[in-house]
Amino acid sequence: MFLGCVLLGVFLQACDSAPSPTAGPPAAATQSAPADEPVIDRQIRILLLDGLQSASIVVRDRFNLVDCQTGQILLADQDPQELSFTFTGRGIDVPELDVYLESGGVDVVPTGEQPTRIKLASQWKDFPGSVRMLPRRDGGAVINLVDIEDYLVSVVSAELPGSFHRETFRAQAIAARTYAWYARQTTGLRRDWDVWATEKSQVYAGLDRQRLAPQAVEAVRDTRGIVCTWSSPAGEKIFCTYFGSRCGGLTAPAFSPDGTPPIPPLAGGVVCPHCRRPDAYRWPQEPRISKWQMTERLAGRYSRFERLGRVEQVEVIESAADGRALRVAVSDAEGRTVELDGENFRLAVDPTGRVLQSTLFTVTVEPDAIVFTDGRGMGHGMGMCQYGADALARAGWSSPAILRYYYPGSRLTRAY
Repeated sequence: MFLGCVLLGVFLQACDSAPSPTAGPPAAATQSAPADEPVIDRQIRILLLDGLQSASIVVRDRFNLVDCQTGQILLADQDPQELSFTFTGRGIDVPELDVYLESGGVDVVPTGEQPTRIKLASQWKDFPGSVRMLPRRDGGAVINLVDIEDYLVSVVSAELPGSFHRETFRAQAIAARTYAWYARQTTGLRRDWDVWATEKSQVYAGLDRQRLAPQAVEAVRDTRGIVCTWSSPAGEKIFCTYFGSRCGGLTAPAFSPDGTPPIPPLAGGVVCPHCRRPDAYRWPQEPRISKWQMTERLAGRYSRFERLGRVEQVEVIESAADGRALRVAVSDAEGRTVELDGENFRLAVDPTGRVLQSTLFTVTVEPDAIVFTDGRGMGHGMGMCQYGADALARAGWSSPAILRYYYPGSRLTRAY
């Protein structure tokens, strides 16, 4: 994602001038919104599924079918039912409603409070808000439209273990809100959705996960409308609040595709001994990936690797101060070499991110495999370290202090 900053575009009010490290949450974070505050569209669009030939949902309330481009109600006050949508390239077929829609997309808008069930792969899950069915060139997309505060409850529930401290949950709620609000006003302006429902953005599992984490509901409520900003030369701006599980001892600078230096809150270099828990710091195993498997995965992700034969050598050619791999060179038996930045290499070789848990590793080449040893941390290492934040919270730090620690020079601002 482009790491520049944009104006928030809504009313901003400072709310954390100088809270002490042990102070409670800022007052504005726990107060209800003023009656005369401006009305702000807080809807966020979450991409749940993409590239589909068909999709199924169960609507539990009466609902309207709405043209998502014009807002026109196509069918009003329909009975609760299961619906199937077939994407044809020119439109959408809905046999249960006996309609074929030549439209840019339709919204299923429940008129009550019951969640809608959506089939994700082979599982049914409950989601709040409305459901958008959108025909696209590569098949249909299913998008959940929901108030950002409801979205955040699910995100915070999925991002943290239930055993974490309440102040960690508050810090996570603010970071996740800022990340989503930033995406909504940057990349969201250039595509049909704002965020993915996966680790590509923030993990979002609808209502199922949040039922297991009541502390997430409290954290989102207690920090309502609060985002992170920084005082840029052009004024107060929101920024992309990256966060990850475990930084491995030192946070990494945010990567910028155009090579511009990251802004101060994302410059990295924050010393973090707090995530060095025995059960969290080092990887539990030394991943061993066969050379043929690595060859296939790299070529499947990046076409420039198709010109290589079987991978024979992997070398870290540029490292950060903490040892994180910034640049990796991959070579075949003929000496042909392709370079890739460390994070993209990691995710190409291990799309799950759970085997190669970070770019803090040492490479060992064996005759038929590449072995990654001395692995530390989990995630990209940018921004807030979740395990580190929890250690600080247990030491008495407040959520504003935790956020200022991991995003130096930032402050808390009330967006609504």
